[in-house]
Amino acid sequence: MLHNGINRAAAALGMAQPNISRAIAGLEEDIGFALFNREKQRVAPTDEGVAFFREVQHSFVGLDRLRQAARDIKEFGTGRLRIASLMALSFDFAPRAMRRFITDFPEATISFQARPSSQVWEYTSGGLCEIGYAGPKDGFSGVSSTAFLTLDAVAVLPKGHRLARRQSLTEADFENERFISLALEDPTRHVIDLAFAARNVKRNLVAESQSSSVLCAMVANGIGIAITNPLMFLERRYKNILFKPLEFPIKIAIILLTPSYRQPSRLAVGFIQAMEDEKTVTLDSLRESGIAD
Repeated sequence: MLHNGINRAAAALGMAQPNISRAIAGLEEDIGFALFNREKQRVAPTDEGVAFFREVQHSFVGLDRLRQAARDIKEFGTGRLRIASLMALSFDFAPRAMRRFITDFPEATISFQARPSSQVWEYTSGGLCEIGYAGPKDGFSGVSSTAFLTLDAVAVLPKGHRLARRQSLTEADFENERFISLALEDPTRHVIDLAFAARNVKRNLVAESQSSSVLCAMVANGIGIAITNPLMFLERRYKNILFKPLEFPIKIAIILLTPSYRQPSRLAVGFIQAMEDEKTVTLDSLRESGIAD
C-alpha cells in the first residue's frame, strides 16, 4: 500500500517478490477477504483492503506513541522534581526561579524540559512531570490548571526599521510588512490573525516558529517583524531589536499545571512559590521599561 506495488515493496523490504505475494495471500486467507485485485501484472487494493490498511495504520500510530513515551520518560531521567515549561519561560525566567528554589532546597535535583505547550499538557496529564507551565489548551484529563501569568504581547522590530520611532503600533502599521508568525499550534497565533483580519490588514508572512526566542532571532537577522511574548525583552540577548507596545490588545496567558490525581510534593510547592516570586520581580521590570502596564 505504501509503495504502490509488490516489486517496489519487495525492494524496500529487501525481500524477493514471490515472498511478498505469498505473505499477502496468507494474510488474505487468515482474515477471509481479498486485500488486492490482481489484474495481469498489476495489483490494486480492494475497498476492504483500504479499510484494513487504515486500521493497520492506527495500530502503528499507537506503537509510535509508545516509543515516543519511552523516549520522553528516558529524557526526563530520575530528577526528584520534574518540570516542563513552554519555551518563553525557559531561557531566563525559570532559571532565575530555580536559583531561588535551590537556595531554599539545596538537597533537591531538578529535571527540566522546555517543550511546546501541547507537549507540556501531555506530560502533565500522563504524570511525566509534577509541574507544567503552558498556554491554554482543552481536551486533557487528569490536569489541574490555574492562571499563572497574563501579559500583553509586544511587537518586535529590527533597529532602523521604518516603525522604530513609533511609541506604539496599530494594526494598520503592519500592512504589507514582512511578518514572522507564531506557529499554527500556538493559540496566540489565531488571536493575532483574527485581530488583523478584523481590520482587513494584509501582512506578508515570510516565516513562522513555535518559539518566541527563535522569532526574536529572526527579527534580529532582518527577516521581518513579529508579535511575541514580552518576556523576550528581559533576555537581553538581542542587541539590535526593539520592543514596541501594541495599541490593540493581544493577551498571552500562561497556565500552571499539576496532575489532579495527586497532591503536589513539598519540593513542587517550593518551586511554584519561587516562580511566583520571580513573577513579581519580572512584572516590575517590565513596567519600569514601559513594556507592561
